[in-house]
Amino acid sequence: MEERRGSTEIADFGGISTPAPGLAIAFMIAMLASIGLPTLCNFIGEYLVLQGAAITKFSWAVWAALGVILSAVYMLWMYQRTFWGKTTEKTAALSDLNLREWAPLLPLIALMVWLGTYTQSFMPPITAATSRLLDQTSMNNEYRVQVIPPPTIPVMEARNAR
Repeated sequence: MEERRGSTEIADFGGISTPAPGLAIAFMIAMLASIGLPTLCNFIGEYLVLQGAAITKFSWAVWAALGVILSAVYMLWMYQRTFWGKTTEKTAALSDLNLREWAPLLPLIALMVWLGTYTQSFMPPITAATSRLLDQTSMNNEYRVQVIPPPTIPVMEARNAR
C-alpha cells in the first residue's frame, strides 16, 4: 500500500475499497486472522494463551483478554479509516491487486483458514514438545545459584608472582 499510495499515514488513505476491492478483501481476511477470528489461524493461539493464563493466574488472563480486545479495536479502527469512507483523489487512482499479487496471497489465505479450521492436524507434535518442556521445568522448582569465580588472567598472575 505504501508503494501504491506513497505514504504510511492512515490519514492519507480512505476509501481504498472503491478502486481496489480485491485489496480490501485480502487485507480484511489478514486483519481478521490477526485479530483472532474463529476459523482463522490466530484464534487457537489466542484461545490457548487465555486458557493457560486463566489456569495459572486468572489476573493474567484478564490482562491478556484486554490486550486481545484492544488489538481488535485498533485493527478495526485502522481498517475502517483506510478502506472505507470518502475516496480521496490520490486513492481513487490506486490499482487493484493483479494476478502476480494474488498468486502468493491465495495460498496464504488458504493456509490461514486451514490452520484455523483443522487445528488438530498440527496440535499433537506441539503437545508432545510442550509436555516434555513442562516436565523438564516442573521437575525441580528450586532455583539454585552457583557462583563461579571469574577466570584468572595470565598477565595478572605473572605480576602477582613477582
